[in-house]
Amino acid sequence: MKNYTQRSRIMAFAAGIILAFHYLAAAQNNPSMSMKTKILFVVTSHDQKGNTGEPTGYYLSEVSHPWEVLHNAGYVIDFVSPKGGKAPVDGFNLDDNVNSKFWNDKTYRYKVEHTFKPSEINPDDYAAIFYAGGHGAMWDLADNTELAKIAQTIYEQNGVVSAVLENSVKLTTPIRFKLTTCSGRN
Repeated sequence: MKNYTQRSRIMAFAAGIILAFHYLAAAQNNPSMSMKTKILFVVTSHDQKGNTGEPTGYYLSEVSHPWEVLHNAGYVIDFVSPKGGKAPVDGFNLDDNVNSKFWNDKTYRYKVEHTFKPSEINPDDYAAIFYAGGHGAMWDLADNTELAKIAQTIYEQNGVVSAVLENSVKLTTPIRFKLTTCSGRN
């Protein structure tokens, strides 16, 4: 578990660095640009591994560690799941200090237990979208076209699309991003 926690912290740190450089570069290219301060975390609504009866959900440390870095950097985190409502949690380990800090934060605990539905999200409000892992993601995130459209819109508005999925799921919904250079050439 110690190696997993260290890996989660490295991933969260990298996510924070990427977002910081992204916005510094964007602001440098467009001085009138106001920075967005909200990031959308995508978590699963799926609570069972197939038809095994074994519980699953999003993996707590794959939410809590990026949350800590981004929250401390001043970002507001919102949560969305395919069905909205309470997101099932897996990998529940409160011996991990970051997990405990997240789980005991009344605001964010409420948010993850009352996630938005994709239809309730305005992608224009977000600087980035982050897909959190866990076994449940294999069932309801991979082919979710509503979430893919949100990610595409955020990306096309110079936002960041990121994920920590530990090879448990491949996001297979076709998202066609138009990649351009800073000069606007394809």
